[in-house]
Amino acid sequence: MATFLKEQVDFKRHNDEVRCVWESYQAGKPLRVPLQISGSITNFFFNPDLNTHGYTFEQFFKDPSVQIETQLQYAYWRKHHWRIGKKLKKPQLEIDEQGVQARFLAVREAVGDILDVRLTGCTNFSFHMMHIYCDFRGLSNMMLDLYDEPEMVHDVIAFLTDGMQGLLDELRQYNLIDLNTGPQYHYTGGLGYTHDLPQPDFDPAHVRTVDVWGAAEAQEFAQISPDMHEEFILQYERKLLENFGLNGYGCCDDLTHKLDNVLKIRNLRRVAVCPWADVEQCANRLGRDYIMTWKPQPAYLAGETYDAAFVEDYLARELQKGAHGRMEIILRDTHTCHNDPRRFTQFVASARNAIQRVHGMSEHLWV
Repeated sequence: MATFLKEQVDFKRHNDEVRCVWESYQAGKPLRVPLQISGSITNFFFNPDLNTHGYTFEQFFKDPSVQIETQLQYAYWRKHHWRIGKKLKKPQLEIDEQGVQARFLAVREAVGDILDVRLTGCTNFSFHMMHIYCDFRGLSNMMLDLYDEPEMVHDVIAFLTDGMQGLLDELRQYNLIDLNTGPQYHYTGGLGYTHDLPQPDFDPAHVRTVDVWGAAEAQEFAQISPDMHEEFILQYERKLLENFGLNGYGCCDDLTHKLDNVLKIRNLRRVAVCPWADVEQCANRLGRDYIMTWKPQPAYLAGETYDAAFVEDYLARELQKGAHGRMEIILRDTHTCHNDPRRFTQFVASARNAIQRVHGMSEHLWV
């Protein structure tokens, strides 16, 4: 850019002016309406269908009117041609019976003498539609889309919802749903053990979605308001979760101030309480009607040393805040233990000690 500019730009003055304009606008006393235009102008100049005037980079940097015209023209084109929902296709179930059977036999041959190897249907029913959206658009663009392209966001999430529902319908059609009410990991956290599933009219030969757990999350919305969380993703997730006998919600995002809408989920049983959530507020809201799937800070296992006393005090302090609720402790996202796997055993001991300090001795603590 500097190649085409004859005068030196006073970036400090420019940045000060930008800061002043935005601060006054956010304070409700705007000096003028702030305007931010973005786009990959490179794509514009090298696309003759867009750059019909044959503008050059030099004209773009020297002439403000050319800069504004090309940016607006490109932004308009992007809005009407980059709508990702128009390029997506709904997923379809693909069944490779021979391949599945071959892998089953291979695994059973390898470890069947020490493990019970079973061939099952689908047991994982968790939905991550905002993750898919961000895979296409990126996290920053997603946040901008909520403001700049709300209709596109609704279109895409509705499309993904229909696609996920279609997959569930196909699983029912081919009788490929299996129970996840035992040692299967439940996405929100914990295991699937429950006395409430399957349903009283359960037919082992035809497992239904009402006989199993479902789950959903949108941790990409961690910094999004409760109202926008409800509008852009949660209302769609609720539709999918209506299929299931029990549900969990959340992952690593703080749901403390979003629980009013989360609790509208049908058959909700588990709610994720991440390391950054307010355990006491969550316990006050969830009471003993829901399981608080609390995920303590995993970073304490990753440092130079493991401080068992510190971890025990930390766990006891948070358990005390949620003592009037129903808490389970899920240690996850332990991407490293500093090459010392003994820390997991030490953490379990710290957790047991903390539970005893808060709740006293119980035979159930040792299961």
